[in-house]
Amino acid sequence: MSGKKIEPVFKQKVVMTVDSGTEYGYAIWKYPFHNRLDLPIEVGIMKEGLRGVDWHLRAYLAAMKIETELGKIYRITRAGVEKPFYVDSSAGQAVAKDSLIKLSQATGMIVSRLIDQGAEVEYIPVIEWKGQMSKLMTIKRIEEALFTKFGKVNYNSHEWDAVGIGLFMKGFF
Repeated sequence: MSGKKIEPVFKQKVVMTVDSGTEYGYAIWKYPFHNRLDLPIEVGIMKEGLRGVDWHLRAYLAAMKIETELGKIYRITRAGVEKPFYVDSSAGQAVAKDSLIKLSQATGMIVSRLIDQGAEVEYIPVIEWKGQMSKLMTIKRIEEALFTKFGKVNYNSHEWDAVGIGLFMKGFF
C-alpha cells in the first residue's frame, strides 16, 4: 500500500471575537491575548455576499466559514461571542421577537462550529461590553482606545462591534 506522506500544517493560534447580528462581524486576534493593546490580525463579515439567501442557509454558510476558511488558517483556541439579547426600546424594536429566535439559532450554529474547532467559547452580554451606547458612541470609544498607538483605523459597522468585544475581553474597553 502506497501512501502519501501527510505534512503537519502549522496553524497560528488565535482568539476570535464575534458580533452576533445580521452580518456576523468577526475579529481574529493574536494569541496570547490578554493585557496587550493590539489590532486584530483580520476582520471580516461571515455573511458577506449572502443577502437574499434564506436565513437558515445563510446562517449555516456563515457558521461553515469558520471551518472551511478560517479553520484552515487559524487554530481558534478561544472565542468571545456576543450573546443575543432583546432590547425593549425604540432601537430594539428593529429586532422583532421572531428575529431574536433566528439570531439565537444562527449564533448557536456559529458557537457549535467554534467548539468543533476546539475553541473555548465565552458569551459576552452586550449590556456588559457596551451597555446602552449608540453605535456612533461605541465606534468613538473604540477609536479612542486604539488611536494613540495605531492612528486612524477603519472597519465596517459589524466589524467595529467584533473589535469592541475583543477590546472588552482584553480590559481596554
